[in-house]
Amino acid sequence: MKAGKKLNSSTWNDGECEFMKKKYFILFILIIIVFSGSAGCTMVNGPTHGFLYSDITFAGEINPSNNVRPLKKAIGCQHGVFFLLAWGNAAAGRIAKNSGITRISKIDHKAMNVYYIYNRYCTIVYGE
Repeated sequence: MKAGKKLNSSTWNDGECEFMKKKYFILFILIIIVFSGSAGCTMVNGPTHGFLYSDITFAGEINPSNNVRPLKKAIGCQHGVFFLLAWGNAAAGRIAKNSGITRISKIDHKAMNVYYIYNRYCTIVYGE
C-alpha cells in the first residue's frame, strides 16, 4: 500500500473480514464466560461478595438449647484455583473428628475470593 492512500473496506478481501469477525466473536464469548459463567464455579458463598476481592467470616449454625461449651476450635478449608482445580475438606463432622471434638457447640464459616483466580472456603467448628 502506498503512503497517503486511505484505507477503506474495498482494500480488505472477504477472507480477512471473516477472520476478524470470528476473532472478535470468540473474544466476546470468552468475556461472557469469564464474567458470568465462571462466577458460580469460583465465587464462594457468603452473605456478601466483592467483585475483585472478598474476605469474610459469617455465622453458621448454633443450637441455643445445648450446653456445650466452645472450649476447642478447629478449622478445615477447601481451595480452588480458577475453576480448574479444587481440593480440601470443609466438612464439619470430619473437622470435629480429626480435632478430637466430640460435641459441637457452634459452626462458623469463612470465605475468601481473589477475582476469579483463587478462592478458599473454611468451616470453623467449636466444641468440647
